[in-house]
Amino acid sequence: MAKYLLTDSQLRSMTPGTYHDGGGLYCEIYSTESASWHLRYTVKRRPDLGRRKMGLGPYPTVSLARARELADQYRAIAVEGVDPKEHRRQATRRGMTVEQAITELFEKKKHALKGDGKAGRWMSPVTNHILPAIGNVGVADLTTALIVEKLGKVYVEQPQTGDKVFTRLKQALQYASAEDERVKPGIVEDAKVQLPRKKVIKKKRDDGHHPALDWKDVPKLWQTLDSSVVDSALAFYLLTLPRVANVAHMTWADVDLKEGVWNIPPEDIKTGVPFAAPLTRPALDILHRARRFALKDSSDLVFPNPKGRKTRVFHINFLNNRLKRDKWPSTTPGRLAVAHGLRATFSTYMVGEKDHNDRLVEMSIQHDVQTKQERAYNRAGLLRQRREILDEWAEYVISGSRRQAALKRRLASPAELSSGRTVGDVEKWARREGHDD
Repeated sequence: MAKYLLTDSQLRSMTPGTYHDGGGLYCEIYSTESASWHLRYTVKRRPDLGRRKMGLGPYPTVSLARARELADQYRAIAVEGVDPKEHRRQATRRGMTVEQAITELFEKKKHALKGDGKAGRWMSPVTNHILPAIGNVGVADLTTALIVEKLGKVYVEQPQTGDKVFTRLKQALQYASAEDERVKPGIVEDAKVQLPRKKVIKKKRDDGHHPALDWKDVPKLWQTLDSSVVDSALAFYLLTLPRVANVAHMTWADVDLKEGVWNIPPEDIKTGVPFAAPLTRPALDILHRARRFALKDSSDLVFPNPKGRKTRVFHINFLNNRLKRDKWPSTTPGRLAVAHGLRATFSTYMVGEKDHNDRLVEMSIQHDVQTKQERAYNRAGLLRQRREILDEWAEYVISGSRRQAALKRRLASPAELSSGRTVGDVEKWARREGHDD
């Protein structure tokens, strides 16, 4: 069996995917910030175990060379008829390091994370802060003083990141303490007491919401959008009003063009409940044209980022940046409109101007306002009602383009059959005549 197929330079430049080094060793790359080593093996004289898999740690914390060393060690153990995974568990539990505890914990809980943790958000604070600082320290040897010394700076200076770092560390210690009474998870909270933060007073916004575009400007926005992938994504978002991340991660597998429904999976929904988004005729037209955006490595994405180097998924702010480019104002003085605020624009127009039921309007954009009785109600009926609301919204969104198209047709229509002059020609002539008088 071929071995040593990978190089470090290759791994650093590879896009998300599975890359094999041979002999059962492979690297799973989830994002630019998250990757891990795994080993597949069989245990001699133990056919009952089948083909097994074990994690060897995150890359690049566990280097390519180190991953090969570990793989060789565990293959040798398997040849002796011993399961390497069980051997490691029994032999190292009392001497488990922070890195080993976190790696095992992640393997056990990743199925409950969004997208199996492949986006790297759970592991990011671990890879960037915990492992470089204390990854090799034994969980039983960790002390409050060491946590303060090695991780205190990030906790004090980067509060949001620091909270995640301390939470992940505490979870790892709690996991290890189940089989090692020497491990004290409470030392994480003790460290916090020694790391007081300055109280940050947040400026209160006037409305407390995302800056929203005035509903009167929506048809004007629609008319400025071209056929590029970003503008097409914004146009589709404007017609469906999900969350920006839903559009960025949208795949063709989620779309039922025949039924006109976009089935957003539960892991992409804030409430964790799958959502059937009705697609209007203009939204379906955008999707039919979007087929041309497909790329070889875009993983079935509907709106892939053609400039993405590590991933084809657009950054979460890509629609905000598009609105910012043209400086679209919001209803909040001094602030530009953002994509998420278009949901409020939709609600304001459909409830305030069109007098639709506010709860049904909110349900159309994934807001969970249903009672128990409504949740048990015929889902097709709710889909039909939400489709009617979005159809009416779509008519308003594209109304400016339709008026402009109608005007062009009228001006191009013949006014004098004998001369061949159009209505536009006659109107221009009339204006000149009036000016001369």
